[in-house]
Amino acid sequence: MNLPPAIEAQIRDIPMISEVATKLLNIVANPKHSVKNVVTVIEQDVYLTARIIRVANSAAFNRGNEITSIQRAVLHLGESFVTGIAIKTSTGEMLTGELEGYDSPEGELWRHCLQAAFAAREVAKLSKGRVMPDQAYTAGLLMDVGMAIMSGHISKHSVEIIRRLDSGEHADFTEMERDTIGVDHAQVGWELAAHWTLPESLAIGIRDHHHPSRAPEEYRPLVYALHIADLIARMAGFGVGSEALQYSLDEGYLAYYRLDSKNISELMLVVMDEFSKVERSLFS
Repeated sequence: MNLPPAIEAQIRDIPMISEVATKLLNIVANPKHSVKNVVTVIEQDVYLTARIIRVANSAAFNRGNEITSIQRAVLHLGESFVTGIAIKTSTGEMLTGELEGYDSPEGELWRHCLQAAFAAREVAKLSKGRVMPDQAYTAGLLMDVGMAIMSGHISKHSVEIIRRLDSGEHADFTEMERDTIGVDHAQVGWELAAHWTLPESLAIGIRDHHHPSRAPEEYRPLVYALHIADLIARMAGFGVGSEALQYSLDEGYLAYYRLDSKNISELMLVVMDEFSKVERSLFS
């Protein structure tokens, strides 16, 4: 799928994420990595180190003993969580700003990403195969990054989009995006992932999370985790503006996950509890 020239140019102009964030994403995607690998990379960035230690000592996480070393902070918070801090720090306002085209207020996209990340991590634990929970978490944080780019282009067609949503003209929101703009946010996110040289597993998760059966077989367990997590985040009340109104579940997940309505209800409770615990620390 070719990108509209204006979107392609916008992606080229987006600054690269920090070298430390890029290294962390590649480390987390490697099943043979260690916590020591994570700590060694974080230590290269003084600001990120200070930020992580501050979060580790925040009211949400402090258990009475002050944490002064990055190694203890990583062990205390977990590597997936510190990777999330690195992503948020590196992308600046991109994931936290208002998305006018999606009728999404400031911070809503990042809240949805965080909810989806927690959900993806928990879903991954129920996989029939091997899906790394930390990798699923990281992919969940990034899977809707394309919306930050698409927003300005979508906003030019808001009247037409509202009409199509109200009429039920399209089966899902990505279909409407393609029909209106010529590309959907998942494809745009995939192109941004290439620009940022993200690991292939994360890039495919971004591209195919709405249609996981299209992913290469080796990545489907991860992509289905993202697909299910996206739905759970929406059910918990954390979709992204108008895009949250239309979503269908691909039942191909049954080949990869032991999930039923009871599991999903339990996952929602875990996700909401985790989110309420960390929201203040990551949004401050």
